[in-house]
Amino acid sequence: MISLDRARPISDEILVAYLDRELADSDRAYIDAELERDPILRARHDYLSRASLPFAEAFSSVLSAAPSNLARKFPPLPPDFASRKPKGSHRLIDRRSIAAGLAAAMVLGPLGVLAGRLTRPDMNNWREAVAQYHKLYSDRTVAGIVAGRADGSQELAVVGNELGLELTLAWLEGIDARYRRSQILTVDGGPLAQIVLAGADEKVLAYCIRPLSGPDAAPMFESRAGLAVVHWRIGNFGFMIAGKASPAAVHQAGEILYRNARQKMSIALNS
Repeated sequence: MISLDRARPISDEILVAYLDRELADSDRAYIDAELERDPILRARHDYLSRASLPFAEAFSSVLSAAPSNLARKFPPLPPDFASRKPKGSHRLIDRRSIAAGLAAAMVLGPLGVLAGRLTRPDMNNWREAVAQYHKLYSDRTVAGIVAGRADGSQELAVVGNELGLELTLAWLEGIDARYRRSQILTVDGGPLAQIVLAGADEKVLAYCIRPLSGPDAAPMFESRAGLAVVHWRIGNFGFMIAGKASPAAVHQAGEILYRNARQKMSIALNS
């Protein structure tokens, strides 16, 4: 049995253990309650439990493209892999075999190599464009940027003015990441604010805001270009946070930023 630390965010490893029925009953009950409460966690659960994707074909091709010395470390997927029946009602795929494919994909490059085989990228989607751009960032991209709170406040004010929002450091309160810089980009012919953050593990996160008409939408989790993404919409603005950090870390940051944005947007709309 895998042990669950309830003081920490629920990781993908824990979600896989939940799906594979490798948690104690009390821990499963706790996850059940969190899934009921948390829409982003439900989206991550659904993403991991998806059974309709051609995993066997995708991972076999990834392994075959891996360097020979790496491929030898992992056994080939068995011929009957795709037709195997689950051992439990939630076991949809042999996740240990898939872990081997993920390891190979990480050596080959970002998970976009793998994701491109499973889902066709929609380059007309603004989140796809942002994710592809952010994928170019490395941990060293912002390592030399040391932004004080005053500098951050001034940059955010300038960027927020382009959007018609009063952006301040208070929009970022509570997240386990440090402000690095902000800038205005263009997507679909309109402005997009990109706020660059460095997480506790120094993984770079991009918090992006753009005008986007449509009804408000609660946070949703997805994976784009090998990045974990949480996105939502409030008051005709689209929001997203993306990064190479763990899905659990991006999920947690997304929840906090969503609550902050709701509060700030509510104040702005009612003023």
